[in-house]
Amino acid sequence: MSTPLDSQSQQSQRPHFAMRVGDLDASLDFYAQVMAFPTRERDDTAEVAVIQDRDGDLILVAGPHAGDLAPHLDENPLILKPRDVIEFGGADLPTLRERWLAHGASADAISFIETAWGNQTLTVRDPDGYRLTFIVQAVLTQEETLAFFHQGLDALDDALAELSEQDLDLAPVGSAGQSDESEWSIRQIVRHVVDGDDMWRTRLQVALHSPDILYHDWYRGNDLMADRLLYATLPLEPALALLRAGRAYTTQLVNNIPGAWEQQLKMAHLGRVEPETISVGAIVRIMADHALEHVEEIRAIRRGHGR
Repeated sequence: MSTPLDSQSQQSQRPHFAMRVGDLDASLDFYAQVMAFPTRERDDTAEVAVIQDRDGDLILVAGPHAGDLAPHLDENPLILKPRDVIEFGGADLPTLRERWLAHGASADAISFIETAWGNQTLTVRDPDGYRLTFIVQAVLTQEETLAFFHQGLDALDDALAELSEQDLDLAPVGSAGQSDESEWSIRQIVRHVVDGDDMWRTRLQVALHSPDILYHDWYRGNDLMADRLLYATLPLEPALALLRAGRAYTTQLVNNIPGAWEQQLKMAHLGRVEPETISVGAIVRIMADHALEHVEEIRAIRRGHGR
């Protein structure tokens, strides 16, 4: 959620994002006071409200007795669930953390991570467990970005080393000391990384051969894709082969097409009025970061299960 929307257009636009919460008043208070996301509309009869995040996106917040959310949302909504991550770019992270604490957030609900490749993330959990993450990316050269892009392949191989087929179905450890079935398994995470690369590579190709067209993003959420494309059950070998070949192909393109790194794509997102302009270099960076972040997630699952 990082593209500002035109304020006049927002008022006539239905939200694309929605979240169900256990206490509508408590949730709206958290978002207004801690996050500074104002309430734009509220319907107590339907037990729903619309808030506006820092990037201009509208989010429908639905209380425990709210019924069908479809009438309040756009045609292709993304309904979030507790523990989902909502990402934002660019912020003064120390100042943001102090604001959260000063306005009622618990220190236990806030986490700060600095990655090995220099990115910093600050996350706060809302009262229902939704995770709002603010990201500051390290400044990298093209050469450094491509190095991390390729490092992701070896890092993933290392994270999967000596895991059995059964081990691939391990998920983060829950309160009972077993895999939490509500969280993704290692197998699902890997397929998510592969499909993420595949989608971004298509966008990169469009930027290189047809930068004058508007690319319409069709993605409707991680869980829907995981369900429809059988993330939980299919073997990983073809996916891993695709990932390795795709990264070699992407590198070949950006290293041989003059000016490729600076070429740009205009991308229209579901639920947003204004298209996002993104460069090929930024796309490669997204792919590099995405894989390395999920490798750390796989390693954490292994540690949790003593693998």
